[in-house]
Amino acid sequence: MKRFGIALAVLVFTPALALAHPGGLDKQGCHHDKKAGDYHCHKGDHKGMSFKGDADMLAGKPGTAMKAAETKAETKATTKK
Repeated sequence: MKRFGIALAVLVFTPALALAHPGGLDKQGCHHDKKAGDYHCHKGDHKGMSFKGDADMLAGKPGTAMKAAETKAETKATTKK
């Protein structure tokens, strides 16, 4: 019975661990989002901003503010360990 409980726990929690990872933020606290097709930031000076690419952000071009719900949900997903 104990082995069954351990096996069940592994089956239940393993997918959650695979989905909730740091997200590969770079040294600016940003990453490329292939699904959205942009480069956006979760930490640092540009937190909550979205750019066409990292070159635009580094060049000081203006970005667009991410929606509050999008920022909160993605930050939670990228900082979960």
